[in-house]
Amino acid sequence: MKSWTTIVISALLCSLLLPKYAGAQQPERLRYYTRLTQAFIDSWYTPCLGEKKWPVRTSRTEVSWLSGRLNALVSAGLVKKNSQDNDTIWSLTQSGKRHFMPYGDFCYGRIKLHQVTHYESISPELVLINYTYRIEGLPDWAKNKDIRYAFSELDNWLRGIQHTQYQVTIRTAIGGAPKIQSPPEPLNLDY
Repeated sequence: MKSWTTIVISALLCSLLLPKYAGAQQPERLRYYTRLTQAFIDSWYTPCLGEKKWPVRTSRTEVSWLSGRLNALVSAGLVKKNSQDNDTIWSLTQSGKRHFMPYGDFCYGRIKLHQVTHYESISPELVLINYTYRIEGLPDWAKNKDIRYAFSELDNWLRGIQHTQYQVTIRTAIGGAPKIQSPPEPLNLDY
């Protein structure tokens, strides 16, 4: 029994005292790659609806996807509609102006890296990172069921919060700084 205890204590001490070599650098590298990935996300994607021109005039008999999107914005309190002759005029409400003016679009927060779920160094110059995301500053109107139905990209982003994984590849050129090789790719989108 005494020898078994000695072996366990020795193994614990060795694991605490021995250098971790590459593993000792991994947390710092991972933090660096996480910051690099977040900077890329910030420059790559701004989550907005893409409705940039107001007021909008449509034929009163308009039945396309545009009409559905505009009616969803009405449902969320961002837009009002008025009939004028054979047309419908869609214009921003006071609430719509508040949400539209800072960006020139209806934006629904910022995509932020939530958690790294996988980190793999393929080679000295190539790293793969899988991560989940969150959305900071999500406005209440973005949660409106009609908005989510009419703007499927928004709905996909909301459904994927802290669930959908994205993968990013980071490449370091010889003598260069690490760079994101291509935009993050979703690994498990649920449509």
